[in-house]
Amino acid sequence: MKIKLISGFLFLLLSLSTYAQVSGSSSSSLSEVAESKNLSFVKVKVVVYKKDTLAKILKRFVRDNSIISRKEAMVDKTLKSNPNIKNWRKLKTGETMYVYLDPKFIDMEKMKAFRKSVKKVSKKIKTKIKRKKSKVAIKKWSTFYMASIGQFSQQNDSLAKVEFKQNSTLTLGLMYTLYPKDGKYTILTSAYFSYLLAATSNLGTENIDVPIEVGFNIYYQYPFSKASYNLYGGLDYEKFNTFNLASVENDESLDFDENQIGFLTLGFSKAFKIKTRPFLFKGSFSQSAYSSRTVGYSDDTDTSTYTGSKFMAFLLSKINDQYFMSTLLKYHVLAGPSDVNVMRIGMGFGYLF
Repeated sequence: MKIKLISGFLFLLLSLSTYAQVSGSSSSSLSEVAESKNLSFVKVKVVVYKKDTLAKILKRFVRDNSIISRKEAMVDKTLKSNPNIKNWRKLKTGETMYVYLDPKFIDMEKMKAFRKSVKKVSKKIKTKIKRKKSKVAIKKWSTFYMASIGQFSQQNDSLAKVEFKQNSTLTLGLMYTLYPKDGKYTILTSAYFSYLLAATSNLGTENIDVPIEVGFNIYYQYPFSKASYNLYGGLDYEKFNTFNLASVENDESLDFDENQIGFLTLGFSKAFKIKTRPFLFKGSFSQSAYSSRTVGYSDDTDTSTYTGSKFMAFLLSKINDQYFMSTLLKYHVLAGPSDVNVMRIGMGFGYLF
């Protein structure tokens, strides 16, 4: 029964706001206030529930000793103001109606109790609606393209040093976001591949084709709505290539070692606006937890792997509901058979499905 009163909640609060200053006063005080405000009625929107009658509805708001006949102005006003009700002898459960109350009949204690009850039920209803909506998992897909420029440095003091500008004209990726049924967290995942090109280097060779780099990640993200930011953490995987410095030193040839590293990542994100344009910033730190290396030079006996850290900063700006632009800064610091430092800055755009 209480639940069906909720639709009149907001309207009731507006109707009663005029009388807030006399909520503890008698009905005669309310009548005086109504007269001073030149108000004839208090208008209340209610919902009919099972076996309801107009008399029962009026009793929710008027004094117990009130004698209200059909000729009362508030009854006549109520009947005329509800054209949707065709049969007043058989009110339909769930239909809405407007009740007009004469202030001289209103029981302020009933009004106060009604308002308190409706507020309590309103809170429960809103919680139920929120939970009901959250029971539907939301899935979002997006794809992106990015081009980047960067600097690659690899050095082993006893062998050689390689430095070159590491550019990528093509990075393609796919992102997937899942908002689970309870709505308390988000699952984020993405996968990409990059075609790399060594534009200039200290090896005297131009435009060195570097094998494709592949990456994948999956994060658990928890929102802090009051602080308007999110914390996330999870796993990163990268497959990339480094030069085999033994082959550079011994044979002056360019052989690549294939590396695979798994990172543990912790980061945060924050949405904000500049004027009316929405932005999303993400920053993260990753530490290697697993690594492997496949040696590409047969005479190299060093089978050690790379370990280290990765830093990332990402900025996204929505162009409209489907397209966005993004920028990326990524920096690796790795140690192993050699010391490797890689910095890359990229720009691109994406499409939301």
